[in-house]
Amino acid sequence: HAKMAMYTSLFFAILWNAISIPTAIFVLPDLYKKEILLSLLIIIFPLIGLALLYWSIKTSREWFKFGVTPITMDPYPGSIGGDVGGIIETRLPYQNDYICKLTLSCILSYTTGSGKHKKTQESTVWQSEGYAQCQPSATGTALHFRFAVPEDLPASDLKSSARYHLWRLSVEMDLAGSNLDRDFELPVFPNRENSRHIHFLSNKEVPQGVAPVTIEDSLPLSKKGNDIYLFYPMLRQFSSRLPLLFFAALTIVSSWFLWQEASKENVLLYVMAFIFSLVGGILLLLTIYKLFNSLYVRITDKEISTIRKVFGLTMKKRTIPITASLKVKSKKTSETTSGRKHWLKYSVFIEENHHKKLTLAEDIDSTKKLDIVIRFFENEISYRLI
Repeated sequence: HAKMAMYTSLFFAILWNAISIPTAIFVLPDLYKKEILLSLLIIIFPLIGLALLYWSIKTSREWFKFGVTPITMDPYPGSIGGDVGGIIETRLPYQNDYICKLTLSCILSYTTGSGKHKKTQESTVWQSEGYAQCQPSATGTALHFRFAVPEDLPASDLKSSARYHLWRLSVEMDLAGSNLDRDFELPVFPNRENSRHIHFLSNKEVPQGVAPVTIEDSLPLSKKGNDIYLFYPMLRQFSSRLPLLFFAALTIVSSWFLWQEASKENVLLYVMAFIFSLVGGILLLLTIYKLFNSLYVRITDKEISTIRKVFGLTMKKRTIPITASLKVKSKKTSETTSGRKHWLKYSVFIEENHHKKLTLAEDIDSTKKLDIVIRFFENEISYRLI
């Protein structure tokens, strides 16, 4: 999509600036004396044009610097229950200190609405992160990668329906000047084939200059004797909760205006006002809970206990004895999307015979950390069963 992104950015930047800048030049001299607020509004459009121009310059520099970056898959096609791997060729002069981050995602693309309200959305089914091995090649630098893929995932679908699965590999390298930022949509099917020539795993690769992820980086962990403690305080992940708070406030303010207008003009507006009030109230309560809840976890030789509090008041207190029937599992708790990029957060919980569950860890922001956290809890439980 890199070449199309360059053409798209150039088209929108030229079109937007060709309309907004002349309009501002001809309209503002007379308008600002009469309508200051309207003048300020018109000024925003050339500023947006400058942002679009910056975007087009950035994508154009990226394209002319890297050009086509062909990929050769090994195996071909990628294999569910086996490997998704290959080599990406770039024109970069080889250096031994390159750091190339990779993200392989299985994504569900679906369409909602119809007509003018038709919208395509994406949701991540599975994701794994890692690094490429950078090696010299005839064209410059070759990026070698390999991911092991679990068996229970959906294969690539044709894009002829409103709901289909696709596999996307995102490639990112921070470089002087323009960064490399490419996405590849790969064919992946349940073939159970392994790579013939690539023998390392990208999610286990730690390039020079990158610190390995540790359990201390992944959990708010402390130990006292043989006991383990985790504490998630209030106002954690504060910045990530702000959009939800803003949306809740916007919905509540909108409902207030609707109540005011309903009493003056249209009785039907009462229905909309009620809906907005209900949605805004639920969002506000959810935001308050997200911001002001805390979680305390304690693991001893005999049991695992958790305490959930809101504003310091205990809301839920649970305990499970440590037995061989305990299973450590994970689930996706949130997903943030920007363009073709998806950022996920996970929680880890303990499950007893598919029924009783206790949350052990929250806000885990990478699959590397998730793997380390799951192994940590599994090892701790096994150790206490001996």
